Amino acid sequence: MDKSSRNTGLSSSLLGTGHPSRLSSHGTNTTGTLQHYFATALNKSVLVFQINRSEKRHSAMRERAIPGQPQCLSISQGRLFVGYPGSFRVWDLLDNSQISLVNLEDGSLQFLNQTLYDAEMIISVWPQRDSDNNDKSTDINKHGEVQLSSQGRPKEYLLVFQKLGLYVDTNGRRSRSQELMFPCRGTGQSSFAYRSSHLLHFSEHQICVFKVQTAEWIQTINLRLSRPLHSNGLFVLCQILDLPHLVMLGANQPGSTEKLFFVIFRE
Repeated sequence: MDKSSRNTGLSSSLLGTGHPSRLSSHGTNTTGTLQHYFATALNKSVLVFQINRSEKRHSAMRERAIPGQPQCLSISQGRLFVGYPGSFRVWDLLDNSQISLVNLEDGSLQFLNQTLYDAEMIISVWPQRDSDNNDKSTDINKHGEVQLSSQGRPKEYLLVFQKLGLYVDTNGRRSRSQELMFPCRGTGQSSFAYRSSHLLHFSEHQICVFKVQTAEWIQTINLRLSRPLHSNGLFVLCQILDLPHLVMLGANQPGSTEKLFFVIFRE
């Protein structure tokens, strides 16, 4: 999910409601034709707009009250995903149904209601055999948000919080006992990215790489003060010999190794 906010291109009527704290956009096929939406968070509400050919180029579609301050947004397959402290929630844009992806009836998740970790990102988890195809054929993957699939909706999600990541099913109950732990303090507002089926955590001295399908730590990339320029993690700013550098992260060919490599693109 994209935690950055940009106001460029929004009409004065939208900006007149205040400065959006989060912004996400996406095109999704909901009724047989491709529809484009964007969502913006204002205080404890999320406003959803449909992009169209009207004079203002958009029209208001939904407004949702959020239990906490929205921290990350995404739109996928006609659904709005919102992360806020300690939880994630999903709304269907067609029938207005909603579900919390942190089901507090699951006793193993009760601690989230007490600790209220910041919500960073939500990733749909596909079987290993499908993940590579999804990465190549969908655009939402490359933005680090919820993935699209021609085979239907995912049955499992990885909820990424500030200190840990955990796996839940579509009813918000824990689906695995494994957890991803992030003991190092993240760098800046955006300290996570999702690239080539890997979750990247950016901290002061390194980038930790986790394989999403297997919940395994697989690599540490020693780049100081690194932070992603986008939630897909392709380009990264870091410090090398106390000088700022732009680095491009890549992945080896499937079947050779799971690890990522980096190329110093420019000083």
